[in-house]
Amino acid sequence: MQKLYKILWSLALLLITVTILIVSFWLILGVLAVLSIVGIYRYYFMKRKSRKFHMNPYNHVEVIDLKAEEIHEVNLPRKPDEFN
Repeated sequence: MQKLYKILWSLALLLITVTILIVSFWLILGVLAVLSIVGIYRYYFMKRKSRKFHMNPYNHVEVIDLKAEEIHEVNLPRKPDEFN
């Protein structure tokens, strides 16, 4: 009877260990699948958001139109033979 209990406990522990390993494996696969789907969704959402931003970039910002600075005198070093 003692050997039977020992065998049954060994089988029970083996069954529990195998069950824990299988559940852990599927849990890890499920988490990876969810993270992949979220990553694909975020990539697609960011792509659509950036496309929308390029179509109308001045929705929520203030645009200040400044006149360009005009430079009338240019001091460039000349070579001696350039303008002869």
